[in-house]
Amino acid sequence: MPNKPLIHLFIPQLFQPLSVWKKNFQFDIYSHYLTLLLQNFQEVRTSENIGVDVSLFSSIGLSKGKELPIATYRYQGQQFEQPLNHSLICADPVHLAVGMNDITLTDRITDLTIEEARELITLLNGHFNQDGLTFLLGTNQDWYLSFESEGDLSSIPLETVFRKNIASFLIKSKGRNWQVLQNEVQMLLHSAPLNQRREMAGLPTANSLWFWGGGNSEIFSHKAAHVFSDNKIRGEMIAKASECNYQPLSELNGISNFVDYSQGKTIIISEALNSSALNNDLEQYQKELNRLDNDLIKPLLKLWEQGKIKILIDSCDGKTIKPLPRSVWKFWKKSPASLTDLGI
Repeated sequence: MPNKPLIHLFIPQLFQPLSVWKKNFQFDIYSHYLTLLLQNFQEVRTSENIGVDVSLFSSIGLSKGKELPIATYRYQGQQFEQPLNHSLICADPVHLAVGMNDITLTDRITDLTIEEARELITLLNGHFNQDGLTFLLGTNQDWYLSFESEGDLSSIPLETVFRKNIASFLIKSKGRNWQVLQNEVQMLLHSAPLNQRREMAGLPTANSLWFWGGGNSEIFSHKAAHVFSDNKIRGEMIAKASECNYQPLSELNGISNFVDYSQGKTIIISEALNSSALNNDLEQYQKELNRLDNDLIKPLLKLWEQGKIKILIDSCDGKTIKPLPRSVWKFWKKSPASLTDLGI
């Protein structure tokens, strides 16, 4: 098959926790089909592209160092039209915890009802509209700021800052003092009635916004032909950037669904391991990996062994792995017993 379709599989947190868990808990992670697939592999790319969004946009051709166009494509994926002649940036609700010497981003606020989100958006617009700034609601947790265009933004993805001191990660541009804006937002949200109610209920307050992902739309050089994801918002976003259709990952049931893709690149995003990895829930991680191994890796492995597809696996930590056929000259070499033993 001269033009084998490429399956570019993104599985964040696939390898990151393994060595730490082995060292600290003497705990190995097992994955039958994935271990078979990767018993012989090549690192085709090791880069600074750390994080799901950075890895995804890098894979479709975003140049290194360019501002991620998350807001533009995420907003379009949510079936909205971007305001004309204005820049758009993500302004996602978060909770900042103030310590003695630092300010840590501890939570992304995802549990607001749509009515509560509108309440805070209305409050923000009542204060900032006079400055030519408009806050827009995408979903209860995906918010945006529309403002007059300025082309020199430099921001850090939200997932990069999670559970870290924000001091060295704040957004910058020549045309605006973003720190002043962020301080004003924090003072306004701190006294918001909704946040006072959340605090009384023992819930983390939406006491700040994280500004990020304000890059411009562009034509990408390595666009995907198909996008499947278990994260609807992220899947629709990268599909919009690739000008192709998005489908839920759950719709991939069996080998026949893969065989039809005789041309182009298919992006598959599974974030099933994220929560358990970040919370050091080893048993849940193993359960999620077992499910992923049987539902997704097993049919891909069969197609790959039959020579029908090419595969790249991106763990969103800067590594992109290409499985290689096992050499017949190394029949004596013992197969890895666990993912940890792969040494990735």
